[in-house]
Amino acid sequence: MVQLINLDSVENYGERLFIEKVQKYLDDTNVIYWNRQVFGREFDICILMPRKGILVVELKGWREENILRVENNEAVIIRTADGEVSSSPQKQARGYRFSIERHIRQNIGKFPLVYQMVCLPQVSKAFFKSHRLDVVMEEKFTILKEDLVDNTAFFNKLDQALREVSNWNRDPFDHKTMLEVRNLYETGINLDEAGESKIEKELASSYHQHDYSRFYFFAETNTIASNTLNEITAEYLHGCKLFFVFAKKDQMMVVLDALDAALTQKGLVRNRDNIEIAFDEQKSHTPLAVSVGDMFVSFHCSMSVLNAPFEKDAASFIIHNGEYSPAQECILKRLSEQSQFNFEQYEVEHASPEKNIVIRAGAGTGKTHTMISRIGYICYTQNVPLQKMADRIVMITFTNEAADQMAEKLKSYFRHCRQKCRFVV
Repeated sequence: MVQLINLDSVENYGERLFIEKVQKYLDDTNVIYWNRQVFGREFDICILMPRKGILVVELKGWREENILRVENNEAVIIRTADGEVSSSPQKQARGYRFSIERHIRQNIGKFPLVYQMVCLPQVSKAFFKSHRLDVVMEEKFTILKEDLVDNTAFFNKLDQALREVSNWNRDPFDHKTMLEVRNLYETGINLDEAGESKIEKELASSYHQHDYSRFYFFAETNTIASNTLNEITAEYLHGCKLFFVFAKKDQMMVVLDALDAALTQKGLVRNRDNIEIAFDEQKSHTPLAVSVGDMFVSFHCSMSVLNAPFEKDAASFIIHNGEYSPAQECILKRLSEQSQFNFEQYEVEHASPEKNIVIRAGAGTGKTHTMISRIGYICYTQNVPLQKMADRIVMITFTNEAADQMAEKLKSYFRHCRQKCRFVV
């Protein structure tokens, strides 16, 4: 559960509702400050989110019947016991944000991401739009009643706002910076602590509860049973990377349809090499399954159909985490020759982390993809929180441009991993 600092009794129902929801949805790596003063300004809520940034929330417990109108396109008029009151919550939140940024820069000399949102926990989206509150508060930066229904809706809203500010040039909000910020508002903060929360410790002990990867070969005589499909989709949604070689095209379509259905059920959609949240319920997977040929590649999933008959007595088999026998290695090499499956890339990706590997390959042969996959596998083999792996892996390229591209591709890889697994319960 999220850490709440300085939380007194909350009398307003709307404010109490929001506090209850964030306590339920956020884990103990997050820290919330309630009603703290900075340069004479008292913000409602400030959330420190590790590796993301600092979110300032201006919380208004308004009920819809007390919201009268928008005035001069810049303020909302509210009915109170003392009469009509004018309020501009987005401007208030922006002012708090600037004060917090200034406070942090003056005291620790850093400029992490600080962004603002408004929360109206008792206002529906329909009311928000019909009464033109969007003129005063941007909807993408406003948490409404529907955004608090469950953790999926809540994180969708936070992610939407984060995407809007992701291009701001800010310092990383790493564990050290978060401790330094907490030290400005709390006593007893150990600036030298390792930074492993209770949640992270639990995660470290459960990293290997699913496979890193599975290779499936389905022979011509094999019919894919429903329990096999359920196992495949469950592993995929828990983060497992899948490799398939099929003897027949219809086998591939059965598996692809099952994976698409599982993603759709979780509110996700594949867009070529990406996994995205389906904000639009009508959005379809790209490319459509019916348009796929004898090869299919998406995030964490590679499928291909044999282009020639394989051994008649060949049996279906599964390989977990690249751990294959000498006999299976021979079969994998033959399958690589008769399909789009690339055994050399697979072999490099799953090689022991203790090995030194030299890869000689020309342009366009998949070196970058293989390096990203290799890092993913190495991270899987280590029983430590993922963020600590940044201190254990060094990548060196010949140009700044190439380094920037590699860093972006790594971020994209782990972002899609997180996206795919977030909604699994």
